[in-house]
Amino acid sequence: MSKNERNFNPRFGEKLFGLVFIISDFSQKDLNNLKDFVLPDFLLLRNQERLMSILSKVFPLLIDIYGQERRKVNNGLYLRHVLKTGFLAARLYDQYQESFLKGVDFDRFFVSALLHDAFEMNPQDKESLFFQLKKIFSDKDDSWIHQVIEDVEFLTPPQKDSELSYLERKNQDFERFVPKKEDGNDEPFENWSVDERIRFFIKTADVWANLYESINDLKKGLDHGQMKRSLTERYQVFSYRVGRILEVLGEQSLPELASLERDFLGFIPNFKKIVDFFRDNNLLDFKEEIKYVLEKNRIIFYNGSGEHSSLSRKREQVKGGVIKIENRKGRVFIHFVRQASSCQPDENGRDFFSMISSPQKIAFYLSDNIISFSSE
Repeated sequence: MSKNERNFNPRFGEKLFGLVFIISDFSQKDLNNLKDFVLPDFLLLRNQERLMSILSKVFPLLIDIYGQERRKVNNGLYLRHVLKTGFLAARLYDQYQESFLKGVDFDRFFVSALLHDAFEMNPQDKESLFFQLKKIFSDKDDSWIHQVIEDVEFLTPPQKDSELSYLERKNQDFERFVPKKEDGNDEPFENWSVDERIRFFIKTADVWANLYESINDLKKGLDHGQMKRSLTERYQVFSYRVGRILEVLGEQSLPELASLERDFLGFIPNFKKIVDFFRDNNLLDFKEEIKYVLEKNRIIFYNGSGEHSSLSRKREQVKGGVIKIENRKGRVFIHFVRQASSCQPDENGRDFFSMISSPQKIAFYLSDNIISFSSE
């Protein structure tokens, strides 16, 4: 797409948008919700007509794959996320087509972005998807279709490793998108292949879309307590991924994405408070594991080993576990390591992270070699 193809006409955009969705059987409420969620990104794109030409071809396949699947928190169509990701990917293409994405085929890039969750949401064999795409894009050769399928396959998360914590598993999955040198350090971006660049930018759009939707839900009061993972755990995943994206593209490259991360942090004030607590107690660079015990509205941390006799009479009344702290270029991450043996186990750190995610005020205390309790 050339720069002179830019078109910001809202009426033009809405007209094209309406033509595509005529073929669906969604309710008017769903259509309005879908349009309100993704249209602002569409209207920022340079060549809206080209994009809509592709989308009109592939849209029936998107309906077939994602159908009436809905998001748990907002009950919105999952298709909202798919289109948001696709349009954000197209915005990234507009921004980087003369640099990081120079020479990248837009059609492949956009179609792969729209299908990025296809295998995860609707498991099917690659051969079936190949013939569906072949029918839709009869003007493309087989190698192009195979490239799209390989993109989608790579974008599909691998099977879960039960030995890793939630945060470690999510971080490990994201690192697949950042090529490494033999010494384990990041490969300079100029050495990345076209495939690697396409998949990294689609993943960036996916992170951006998920973060945007999470903030949108939080602002509407929809999110608290409705997801399997706490706000703190999910924030840490976003923080890690946004941090890595900005490391690759440059700290000032995507201000909208960085702003969304800051917005999310505003909904979990206790997380910021606990980071300040670790900093004030010189624990941010502490390499050892740290034990914790939960009380009604406070968390007690302690280090060292030995007998903790003060726990014996309250063993059945408190929960505890072990964490480690990672300070990665100013971003702080709390990893759950294991359950505590000296009190009731906090399975996977659920109560710990839930407490930090709570809007109520939490107090933090540090005790060395002993767990202390107040008479409150």
